[in-house]
Amino acid sequence: MKDSPLPRRERKKLETKEKIFNAAIELFRKKGFENTTVEEITEKADVGKGTFFNYFPRKESILNYLGERRMMAIQEAFYENIPEDATIEETLRRIFEILARENEKEKPLVKLIVGEILKSRESLKEEAHAGQLFFKSLLEALIARGQDQGEIKKEFKALKLAEILEGVYFSSVFKWLDSEEDRSLVEDLSEKIGILFEGVRQK
Repeated sequence: MKDSPLPRRERKKLETKEKIFNAAIELFRKKGFENTTVEEITEKADVGKGTFFNYFPRKESILNYLGERRMMAIQEAFYENIPEDATIEETLRRIFEILARENEKEKPLVKLIVGEILKSRESLKEEAHAGQLFFKSLLEALIARGQDQGEIKKEFKALKLAEILEGVYFSSVFKWLDSEEDRSLVEDLSEKIGILFEGVRQK
């Protein structure tokens, strides 16, 4: 069942927000985040500064919104592409594949966001931390379910396995972003998950 269409006013607000967002991202790609001003964004989007701040309290908020959009896209892909009868290992592999493909679509943009987070931008750090907690909680819940279903060894704490998987994901992304080689993040993560499950899979 499809969601009901948004009311005209809400649709218009979303269109304006997307217009500002797309103008900003285009400028970030061309000039970099630091060298792009709010004035340039509003000029390109053809909106007033007041309108900009109605949707984005600060320039960094645009990068936070990108994270929100990516998470929504990942959730949609997750529910549409993972069969209900999939094993926990298959589910985890699919989640990591979806995340990796989303990153591969926009490597320069992902690199930009990570760079800004590492520059101690508190608003971005808070957003990244919230996303990280959600990701770890999802992994822990899936691992615990796998243990209840007899797919994963119960001798390991679900939280510890979730932290290991989380670490594998983020360390792989950082190395991928740092590499000049045309290597596949999807294949790298798939191989690492395979190695991990050799040790935790219930035989």
